[in-house]
Amino acid sequence: MKSIRGRNGGIRLGKPPEDINIGALVRRTEGGFDLVDCGNCIVAPACRLTGMLKEALSAFLAVLDRYSLADLVTRPEDFALIFDSLGHSPELANP
Repeated sequence: MKSIRGRNGGIRLGKPPEDINIGALVRRTEGGFDLVDCGNCIVAPACRLTGMLKEALSAFLAVLDRYSLADLVTRPEDFALIFDSLGHSPELANP
């Protein structure tokens, strides 16, 4: 990634959108996937909730692993229209 300062600045991708995996991106940018803190809970040894939540989180990330950034931005012109209506004019072209 490359950041550009100024009015028309922003972040430019370091590789093509189809090579940027959403699951990997979420793992890298979002910290602390613990949905609950069971470390100090007295019923944790007998509770199955921790395992269920870990399973749910794995399923959530597995879905995101199936998609790339290109899947999110299939029609860049739609984003350009949205930003234009807000008074912004981002450059949506690939680097």
